[in-house]
Amino acid sequence: MRWVPPALLVLVWAGLVIASGGSPWSAAGSQFMLMATVGCWLTVAVGNVDDAPHRELLVAAAGSAARLHTSRALAAATIGGVVAVATALLAAVATGCAPQQPCPPFKLAADTPSLVALEIAGVLVGVAIGTFLHRPVVGHLGVTTLVAVASLIALIVVEPTRDLLGRFGRGDATAGYLAVALAVPVAAVAVAAASRLAVRRT
Repeated sequence: MRWVPPALLVLVWAGLVIASGGSPWSAAGSQFMLMATVGCWLTVAVGNVDDAPHRELLVAAAGSAARLHTSRALAAATIGGVVAVATALLAAVATGCAPQQPCPPFKLAADTPSLVALEIAGVLVGVAIGTFLHRPVVGHLGVTTLVAVASLIALIVVEPTRDLLGRFGRGDATAGYLAVALAVPVAAVAVAAASRLAVRRT
């Protein structure tokens, strides 16, 4: 049941964005926060998938709490990446042919990787947030929820994010590549730091 809410969120949000009939760039930009939310949710869900005794067994199998924490972040990023690619391609196909803002096929084909890059960046940012919010780093679900919501709100209101999404929405394909170029090191540093905390909290 833990996978039902994010699945419904993706379907409903993607449906609303596509139904709006905007350009592929505005659709993908609107889905950035969706992907960040999904990435955070997946990371927390994967991290909290088992109880303490089972996690201790997995720590022994993995070799350390840090390795287990890192592997779970990678698993969440992989699942989220698949979702990100699917939603980006759906936005490209469904909105690229919208009569309100027709998109030439050659232009759509050239810029589709940028749409995918932006959505993957959203997932990675979500993983960077979520990796600090599950056991053994944080064991209280209420704290996890509050911090996750506050972090996602802060993400969308800060000027760099708004500027980047604004540029992307206007058709600047380089913004998508810049977003993923920034998100990769941020996620890597966050997972490394959270993995160290996991060792201390185990």
